[in-house]
Amino acid sequence: MQKAVGDDLEAAVRDLMEILTPQRRLQWAEGAVKDWANESFALTERTETRYCKRQDTTCLCQDVLHVVQHLNAVAAAS
Repeated sequence: MQKAVGDDLEAAVRDLMEILTPQRRLQWAEGAVKDWANESFALTERTETRYCKRQDTTCLCQDVLHVVQHLNAVAAAS
C-alpha cells in the first residue's frame, strides 16, 4: 500500500477525493454487484498489484502461497 500511495497518506486521500466526483459515484452505484466483484478480482490478479500469484487456476496471496509451497516441499520429501 505504501508503495502505491507513498508516505503522505493525507495527500493520497486528497488525490483520491479529487477523482471521486459525484458523476463517478453515480456510475459506480449503477453497476451490478457482480461487475464490482469481477473488477475487484481482476485487480488482484494483475501482476503489478502484487497481491496474488497464479498457481494453475488458483490465485494465491503471498501468505497462502508460502504455506502451499511448504506443504508441497514436505510432500515431495516424503
